[in-house]
Amino acid sequence: MGLAALGARAAARPSDEPWNVAPLKDAYKGKFLIGTALNYPALMGLAPMDVAIAQRHFSAFTCGNSMKPDFTQPEQGRFTFEQGDRSVELAQKSGAVVIGHTLVWHSQTPAWFFRGPDGGLPSRELALARLRKHISTVVGHYKGKVKQWDVVNEAISDAPGELLRPTPWLKAIGDDYIAEAFRAAHAADPGAVRTSAAS
Repeated sequence: MGLAALGARAAARPSDEPWNVAPLKDAYKGKFLIGTALNYPALMGLAPMDVAIAQRHFSAFTCGNSMKPDFTQPEQGRFTFEQGDRSVELAQKSGAVVIGHTLVWHSQTPAWFFRGPDGGLPSRELALARLRKHISTVVGHYKGKVKQWDVVNEAISDAPGELLRPTPWLKAIGDDYIAEAFRAAHAADPGAVRTSAAS
């Protein structure tokens, strides 16, 4: 089979083997969720096969990047939810649960979160206000639609002898930034499950 034929076959939704098997999610129904991540191409209609497979075989959808701080609030006070909304829409169509990932992280968080008026780290009060505003706005937007949130990501250090990762959040707020993030998430949607993700 030539490359052109292979490409055409990959682009079309197959009518045989992948679709003739029982959905994976049905094998574990009632026991636990089977999850997958959907990234930009799938959420923007550029990867229909990814969406079809996700909707047939998976019972939980997580945005690969689209609910992280650099996507949801790239500039202070400017929130964007298009891709996350699309994930919720796709999940609802197939009866899947939406897992929100992630609200607080040292990576994929715009630099302005960690910058004070003088260009250095913000004060504890300013950093806390930003953390709370971000969480309340994002979780509030998805209240009742996102079943579970990864509230804090990679807070534990992977360096020997170090408990908490020395992130800008830790430096600006202190050890209790984790507790404060969970409090803000709970206040924004008390019905959602809140977890901390390792990666």
